[in-house]
Amino acid sequence: MKNTYDTYADEYVNLLDEDREKKFSLYHSFIVPTFLYIVGEVRGLRILDAGCGEGSISRILSEKGGIIVGIDIAPRLIDYARNRDVSHKTKYMVYDLSTPLPEYENRFDLVVSNLVLDDVPDYIGFISTISVLLKLGGRAVFSLNNPYSAVIRGKVNNYFNSETSILYNGLSSRGVKVYYFHRTLETYMREFHNNGFRLETLSDVRPTDEMINELDPERYGRFYHFPFFMMMAFRKT
Repeated sequence: MKNTYDTYADEYVNLLDEDREKKFSLYHSFIVPTFLYIVGEVRGLRILDAGCGEGSISRILSEKGGIIVGIDIAPRLIDYARNRDVSHKTKYMVYDLSTPLPEYENRFDLVVSNLVLDDVPDYIGFISTISVLLKLGGRAVFSLNNPYSAVIRGKVNNYFNSETSILYNGLSSRGVKVYYFHRTLETYMREFHNNGFRLETLSDVRPTDEMINELDPERYGRFYHFPFFMMMAFRKT
């Protein structure tokens, strides 16, 4: 995904910024608060934001007292993250987390990865690296597009056909083609298990009535009935 997000970094960040200005937004009013609730208390923890993008999650966790390293494969997104980090407390770096990073082995108490896992072509290498960087007993929290939603929305006609590329709607409306990968839930769970992770939380997140009414009942009411996103929290054992 490096070239795509690097090429369209401005469009991607502008989309997030415009969404942030809304009273209610699917991302900032629903996905992020749910993700942070599952992440929990972070004060004093050494945290890796894996696929940090322009750094919004890193900034929130830093304000909550976490000690953050934000890593992303897209250099221009890391530039945004550094420029927006007015506290200068977070270390940002460009790196492909699908490959080993020996200098950070067993360094982190917590790894967070918000809407990244299904963007990564080499998810096996990504999960393996995260396991190595995480301390024994540490937690890893992920959010992603719920694999079942691809079938519900008609994005794939065979749930078991992993590695199907699906177009992101948000950016496609701006003429930007960014894709994520459909994989089965079993595919992910098997790889986490193989890397020493024990599942602690699995949530098919659901918005409140207020969120749906404020967003757009006609457009987003379906989010109330079907699991479009998923949150997972693991413990390294």
